[in-house]
Amino acid sequence: MRLHDFVYPLAAFLMAVAAPAAALSDPPAEVAAPPMLPDSGPRSFPAARDRILADLEARDVYVHIRESERREVIKALERMGQVLEGVDDLAQLTPEQRAALLNDQETVNTLLTQAWQQGQLICKRDRTVGTRFKKTQCKTKYEWDMERETAQMSIKRIQRLEPRTGGR
Repeated sequence: MRLHDFVYPLAAFLMAVAAPAAALSDPPAEVAAPPMLPDSGPRSFPAARDRILADLEARDVYVHIRESERREVIKALERMGQVLEGVDDLAQLTPEQRAALLNDQETVNTLLTQAWQQGQLICKRDRTVGTRFKKTQCKTKYEWDMERETAQMSIKRIQRLEPRTGGR
């Protein structure tokens, strides 16, 4: 399953909720819901939620999602489901409910996109010392990040352990 299979329906849903929520800074007496997109809105949410939960459970799409982020996504989806329960049209929601829905949607999209990106393959070409030939190394973004963090921690540990010698 590819990222766009579930992010695009959720993005369409987000756009349907975003306009009224953005108006909350200075809300008029009545905030009208925007026209619904064909495959978005409260009725399409359960299918999108179930697909996301299945992907989180399978741990193949979001391989590198942290457990705390996984729990946060599940809680946000639960809150969204509670707000949308029995709702046929977004116009039935109060401005506060729409704002909460938008915030939860943004949380879900951000965390899932970041987790998906961690699994993307990145290839780097480096020169090996003593030769003109370049060597290609391919790793996931997560693996490159972990390698960089490990190297930084090693350098800091060495700097703490080495006695300082010098003029003063």
